[in-house]
Amino acid sequence: MIVLSQTILLYDKYLMYAVPYIGLNGVAMGVTPEQMKFISNIPVGWEPAMDGYANPATHGEATTAQMNFVYTADSSYFGKVCQQIKVNPSYTLSPMDYLVLNIHQDAKRRTTIPAPDQRIGIVCKSFSHLNNVYQVFDIANLTHAGKPKDVRGIIYKMLILKSDAPFPTLDQLITIGEVSTMIFDVPFTLDQLGMIAYIAVCFVNNAGESKYSEILASPII
Repeated sequence: MIVLSQTILLYDKYLMYAVPYIGLNGVAMGVTPEQMKFISNIPVGWEPAMDGYANPATHGEATTAQMNFVYTADSSYFGKVCQQIKVNPSYTLSPMDYLVLNIHQDAKRRTTIPAPDQRIGIVCKSFSHLNNVYQVFDIANLTHAGKPKDVRGIIYKMLILKSDAPFPTLDQLITIGEVSTMIFDVPFTLDQLGMIAYIAVCFVNNAGESKYSEILASPII
């Protein structure tokens, strides 16, 4: 039985709806012709990479590396386009836009619920080729597997360095994104093999963020 990245599997489902949605609505959203062309061509590279990665007969180091490379390139590009749409003053996002494109909807600060104050920790739950699975926990409530009360998600920062590089500080790490579960995986690319991934996390809700965890160093194998 092969183990596949949940991050990549979810993104595969996301592209099924998001790519044609941009094709239908991109012009009104202010997406440029060049961006429209890139997004419309995403399935050309994604689908064969996904087929090779998900097929037990072909799954291996080479297909995993190719899938992670395609995921990194496509998700980075698509994410920037979605952020461009979000901040476009000439376009008002609809509820369907937020849903299909998975754009984070800014909420007004709720004064009745404060920002999270829980102490957060993180461990690397497992390693596989070009993929690390991380588990987040509330230090004060180690037996509780779910998110603490009033926590919306987890923001993670990361920096990937060569194994002989100095240990980074928190302000050197780059914010990658927000996840909604206490266990999540991060795919890496072949050029990052043998390097060290430094990661830190914090809890977040509509009122703000908790303090970040200590930085965790984990190898990329």
